Formats: sequence, structure tokens, C-alpha cells
Amino acid sequence: QGIPPEGDEKAGTRRIDFGIGFVSRACVKCPIIKIHQFRDNMSSDGKFECERRTMTVLFSDMERFTTISEELSPRVLVRFINEYLSIMSKPIVKYGGIIDKYVGDAVMAIWGPPVTDEKAHAIFACYAALEKLAALREFRKMLPRLLETHMNLPDINMRIGISTGMMVIGIVGTD
Repeated sequence: QGIPPEGDEKAGTRRIDFGIGFVSRACVKCPIIKIHQFRDNMSSDGKFECERRTMTVLFSDMERFTTISEELSPRVLVRFINEYLSIMSKPIVKYGGIIDKYVGDAVMAIWGPPVTDEKAHAIFACYAALEKLAALREFRKMLPRLLETHMNLPDINMRIGISTGMMVIGIVGTD
């Protein structure tokens, strides 16, 4: 885990390795958030203060993932979920979202200042959702290769939820 040295500082991106539970790791390009963008939120003792901001969050997951995963060998499961998460992460990054976490097959991403324009973050999340649905069609075509069979392929569907509103942001849960 951590930040590999390769990246494009001039373009404002750096490759970041995200751990994905016990199953896999995916590497995607994410915007660099410079620490000075948050200096106004720092208290006199050097800790970051939490604040309320209007932001957009997107949640997505695969329907029946647990049932599907129980029928796959560990090797096939890892290949399957790695490919799925890699494909489903690209639209988020393309439209300026920050992947907050992966939980099994679920992805949580956020949009908002200082990374995404405060007037456009909700529409960017919607664009990402639409592109994720298009990417799902392509993912389905990969199933015979990923699952090493052409028979009894599972029906892969995805659920997506998007919400825009006030959120508490900052470092929460640590001292």
C-alpha cells in the first residue's frame, strides 16, 4: 500500500494503491489534494478541524455478489472482483471523484470542493453513474473469460445510489 513514485505531478495526478480488503488491490489515478488546500481547517495545535460542506456521494454494488462469490474458486473470485472494481473505478476517477473505500464489491466515492467545482459535483457523479452502467455491459461480455466457462453464467446487475447534501468532512475516528 502507499503511493508508488510514478505519476504525473504536472497533470495533478499520482498513482495511488488502494487496498481492497482481503481480496485484491486496484491501482487508479486520483487527483492530488495538496495539504495547503486544507490549512484553513487546521487548529492552533496542528490538528484538522471538521466542517460541513455540500458534497455528493455515490455508492454502488453488485447485486447477489455474495451468492456469486460463494460459487467461485478463490483464484477465479480474485480475478473477477479485481476486474470488476478496476472497471467500476475508472468512471469515478474520470469525472473527478475520490474513491473513499471499497468494501467487498461495493464502491463509495465522493465529489466536492476542493477537488471538484462546487457547482458541478452532483452532475459529475451522475455522469460517472451512467458510465458505470455502460461499463457493466462490457464487463458482462468478459464473464466467460473471467469465470473460465460459457455455461451457467451469473446475471450481473449493479445498484447505484447518489446523494447530494451537507456532509461532515475531516479526520474522524482518530486522535
